[in-house]
Amino acid sequence: MVRDRGDLDTWVGDLLTSLNETGQERAVIVGHSLGAQVALHFAATYPERMTSLFLIDPVLRTALLPKNQWILTASPVFSVAAALIRFANRLGLYRRHIEPLDLRELDRAARIALKSPENTEAFIKQYSSTRADLKHIHSAQYLQDVVELLRPAPDFAKIGCPVRVLLSTGATFASEVETRREFSALVNVSFAAIDCHHWPVTERPEEVRLAIETWVAGGSLNSTAF
Repeated sequence: MVRDRGDLDTWVGDLLTSLNETGQERAVIVGHSLGAQVALHFAATYPERMTSLFLIDPVLRTALLPKNQWILTASPVFSVAAALIRFANRLGLYRRHIEPLDLRELDRAARIALKSPENTEAFIKQYSSTRADLKHIHSAQYLQDVVELLRPAPDFAKIGCPVRVLLSTGATFASEVETRREFSALVNVSFAAIDCHHWPVTERPEEVRLAIETWVAGGSLNSTAF
């Protein structure tokens, strides 16, 4: 994992490079959470490269639940802290070991745990734990990820392709009602709900796959997930 700054502009550029190198002039772009922010900004920056856009539980700063508003307030502090940590890294001050994380195994264990209702609270705690995440990611990038997640949404008027927004009913970070209201400003948008928390790809993988494939069945099934 690199220690350079990663932000929406960089990731949008990476996605463009990926499409160019794989010869895809236009694509269905799928993104979840922070990835939904990347997909949304890509669609506004390169509308000519879009077939359609599928957003899974996107988090808009204007739709944050009251209990999470502090994250938005602290975002400037996170940005400064990330820059200071990167500066310290360049001076040779950094953690020497970042514990690797097997995401497939984590998802497998989570799905087993979710078969038992009493384990749901433990699942949410684990998947939303800052302390747990920081074992596996550089501190500066973790802070930068939070900043990028809550960047203002792009100009929706620049997004003309069909957009599908799949929202989880668990409302872990953002209000489902407010998210629907904000995205209703798009010119061609539809909504669907899925009964889970903020991690439907882990909690309901087959339902998510079916939702994507069903929606795009009338056009190209070549999608790029981020």
